[in-house]
Amino acid sequence: MSKSAGSTGSHLDMKAERDRFVAFAFSAADAFLEIDASRAVRYAVGATIWLTGEDGGALLGRPFLDLVARRDRRLVRAALSTAERQGRFGPINVRIKRSGDKPAQVALFGTYLPLDGGRIFMALSAARLAVSAAFEDSDRDAESGLLNREAFADIAHEALRAGAEQGRGYAMTLLDMGGLERLQRQLGAAAGDFAGDLAAQLQAYSVDGASAGRIEGQVYGILHDDKLNVGEIEQSLTEQVRSADPEGRGIALTAATVTLLDRGLDEEDCAETLRYTLDRFCRSAADFIIDTLDKGYRLMVSERRQRLAALRETIAEGRFEVVFQPIVELSTRFVHHYEALARFDDDDPEASPYAFISYAEEAGVIGDFDLAMCQKVIARILQARDQGDIISLAVNLSGRSLSDPGFVARLHELLKSCGAIREELLSDISQIAFVS
Repeated sequence: MSKSAGSTGSHLDMKAERDRFVAFAFSAADAFLEIDASRAVRYAVGATIWLTGEDGGALLGRPFLDLVARRDRRLVRAALSTAERQGRFGPINVRIKRSGDKPAQVALFGTYLPLDGGRIFMALSAARLAVSAAFEDSDRDAESGLLNREAFADIAHEALRAGAEQGRGYAMTLLDMGGLERLQRQLGAAAGDFAGDLAAQLQAYSVDGASAGRIEGQVYGILHDDKLNVGEIEQSLTEQVRSADPEGRGIALTAATVTLLDRGLDEEDCAETLRYTLDRFCRSAADFIIDTLDKGYRLMVSERRQRLAALRETIAEGRFEVVFQPIVELSTRFVHHYEALARFDDDDPEASPYAFISYAEEAGVIGDFDLAMCQKVIARILQARDQGDIISLAVNLSGRSLSDPGFVARLHELLKSCGAIREELLSDISQIAFVS
């Protein structure tokens, strides 16, 4: 009698556990599908009518990819392959076709188990992760369809904020695929399909299946769960590219992962640090040493201090040349005046006039540079006078400088000694300047 009661109690406990598990499962998702190694549906339960317009029984035996909107099939195919290698995938955001209605937007995730030749158990939910964002076509790289640099930085910033709110960890993996452009040229007409497959594979690893980006050229980025096996990403991409390469050479892949943790940086600092991190990786992936956002912030601040010191030194010591471009009056075809242009050390890749002046404006030292330019231009006019020539020279002044009372006062002081040449000294407002 006691044995029978014990057996009954054990049976009831198991039933309660089963019911509890089912309740938890349906709290997390709206429907569940099981597919076999051929990708055919073997089990379906839940809100399948809402998802597909058909009940679960009608889905049995159907190829799962037939239920997916055509434009998302490449992504889903890559995600299923990821599950077979890593044991799980997702969530990814996809569209499921519905009979006579618009496709259903769902979050799809799944787990692989080596049962009956390999089965993937998938959960489908209408809920979207907080880190997801809607992007326009203008936010995407035209060739790959992935997010462009700016949009990728934005979604990484959003992940940082969402992770802090949700208690979840996200990471950003950057990939420099050296040799990829060579391969695409070799593939010719097949390059488009290859680029689509590669983009789908990157998306399959990313948050929501929509958080991968093309940063520039051969540099890509993936925003993903911080527990994802990055080594698996590298191996999978390397094998995928090598199998597509007619020469079997593949690519030289350099990867770096940055953990996105909020360590007290404010919103503006986080956004700037993310963009700095992307820029630094693009400049030199091989020398990239940033593995956390706060480390990136410290490097950014240090680099900016060094750059600002070098900028001030260049201005103070006058280490730039002034060249003159003739401005011709079209009606007479005579030179009306010459525009003074700054030129910097050609050995410095960041010393283009645009980059230098833009940074001087950003750093708040453009007034010092404009005064240094004025001094050189005035000296050139006076030199011409000493040689018996009269030339009219125009110097570009930043709108930021002209809006600074301190700069205006210093400029007036400089011009007091230039009364004799005031007809020859002209000024323009720099096109780079922002005038408030």
